[in-house]
Amino acid sequence: GKCGDGKEKHEPEVSFSYGECFDYSILFVRELPENIETFSDEEYKSLTSKVWRVYYIGIPKCSKRAEIEAIVFKDPKTNKIEFLSKEIQPLEDEFENIKITKEDHLEFIKYFRDNQNFDLVLENQIAPHIVGRSFEKLSMLLTLHSPYEIFDIFNSRKIRGCIRTIWVGDTKTGKSEMAKDVTYMHYKIGDLVFGETTSRTGLAYTIDPDNKTIIWGALPLNDKKCVIIDGFHYLSQEDMMQLREILEQQRVKVSRSVSDERLARVRIVATLNPNHPPMKNYYYKMKALMDTRAFFNPVDLTRWDIFIPFCTEDVSGELIATAKPKERPIPDEIFRKHVLWVWSLKPENIRYSENAKEKIIEFSKEMFEWVSSSYPLIHSGIRDVLTRISVAFACLRHSISEDLKFVEVKEEHVKMARDFIEEMIRRIDYDAFIYRVRDLTELSEEEFQELKLNLRETEIRILKELVDGPKNSNKLGAILGLSDRAVRDHFRILRKYNLIETSQGFGAKITIKGITFLKKIEGGSIRSYEVVKSCEPKNEKITSQRFTTSQPSPQPPSLEKEKLEYGVKNNPNRAIFLRLPEAYRGKCSYCGRDCFIEWIDAKGNHLCDKCRWEENEFDN
Repeated sequence: GKCGDGKEKHEPEVSFSYGECFDYSILFVRELPENIETFSDEEYKSLTSKVWRVYYIGIPKCSKRAEIEAIVFKDPKTNKIEFLSKEIQPLEDEFENIKITKEDHLEFIKYFRDNQNFDLVLENQIAPHIVGRSFEKLSMLLTLHSPYEIFDIFNSRKIRGCIRTIWVGDTKTGKSEMAKDVTYMHYKIGDLVFGETTSRTGLAYTIDPDNKTIIWGALPLNDKKCVIIDGFHYLSQEDMMQLREILEQQRVKVSRSVSDERLARVRIVATLNPNHPPMKNYYYKMKALMDTRAFFNPVDLTRWDIFIPFCTEDVSGELIATAKPKERPIPDEIFRKHVLWVWSLKPENIRYSENAKEKIIEFSKEMFEWVSSSYPLIHSGIRDVLTRISVAFACLRHSISEDLKFVEVKEEHVKMARDFIEEMIRRIDYDAFIYRVRDLTELSEEEFQELKLNLRETEIRILKELVDGPKNSNKLGAILGLSDRAVRDHFRILRKYNLIETSQGFGAKITIKGITFLKKIEGGSIRSYEVVKSCEPKNEKITSQRFTTSQPSPQPPSLEKEKLEYGVKNNPNRAIFLRLPEAYRGKCSYCGRDCFIEWIDAKGNHLCDKCRWEENEFDN
């Protein structure tokens, strides 16, 4: 700017005495989300993603939040705005030093426990302009009202208390609007991050290579608080692998050019869209959830507690078109203070009634009906999930002891949690989906015997080859000495019985049902010389002219020989093929190729599987 008489322009300069030495620190800071005043998504993204460099004279106290008084200057080398400070005041999180009075508890009881119109709270307390989404909003309320850590029902160990919720569904169904209402647009609770602009570095950490400094991301910076990730589907598979460990350990560990770690006990709501919208394209809504990059690996389901589908068809157009502005039933300050009170709770502040403990055990046993190792939305840790949601209901309904010191989890809260989980299962079609999966994966004794009767040795060998991993038809053909077409023909048989899955990407891979079948036969072969299929011969000439094989035919047992003769006698116009006791390498009587010989016809000629298949021209 100009100085003096205003005729000359000078650059501001900060200088220090060369005779004085001092310590300084470089801090990387960003604006607190609750301090941002904007209604623009782009402006919010810009302000929350901007990291400023502060040169601090001295060594500051370790703190996630601070009030900084600084001089602003422009770095002449980079032209970037930076700060110089010698005054930093560490700040605690708002919930850490919150004071709840008896009068506050009376207000909480009035609005949360004794409220006879609590349905209006579910409908209108969050984003009241979004209508017909009470259950979805309840999932947000439960997440916000979950303590960061709790004891299990036996007080024997501490478990995660903070709830993690997934919202999956169509666009323009209110997911983002509710997320913004909770964060920067209204309540200013928690941190909103956008999936399309963030990644592991935005959620976990990044490293400044010049200063060898870790810049922590949203999850460690919001320890004991809440993060909403809008657009979770934008995260890459690599990002999800990094996030998986963070969710499991509840901490961010850095072991690179610099090493450190931070706790990340965070309540999370993540919104995502399916890969092939809209949701009605999926027969089971559960398939829409699995058809996302975030849950490509089904084990990632176990890191989350609540899964809510959003479909355009859930709410009628008439209800949306005629919706009118509604008041929030609970005053903003009371609602916000209630959430912060829950965040301040310690595991010692929560206790379970005996009836609640019994019901948690009872309902957990019932829910094991839905446990699936293939799609573990409901998994073996369901008792902890039920406990978390029960505690959240007790907090949401302000179930407080008479001395105002303890949250009391009662039988009624466990029933609420059970009902909530069952409704979630119904909404996302998990019950119907799991029944279908079990049809495709479980193997009854009747099915096993049918497979033993109908599967050929080549098909069993294909299953064994797939145990080590997926293979395409070319690779399997080279291993088995079969043509690409012959292998694909065998694929059709195995697919029919749900023993394999096929894709242009990976070829064929064995299913759980296929693995179960192999385990049951324990490496044993199917009974030799069993009549598998008969068919009409192509013409009399082909069926009558057969030549000897390159290896003498083993004689079938007398009983099986009688079955062969019986088959020819009673089916004079049909070709009967029997499986050899053991395949061998030799010359096929039909095509003359040197290959694996697996079959014998009614004339005693040996042939390969490819010729047997082409001769029959049937699709099993």
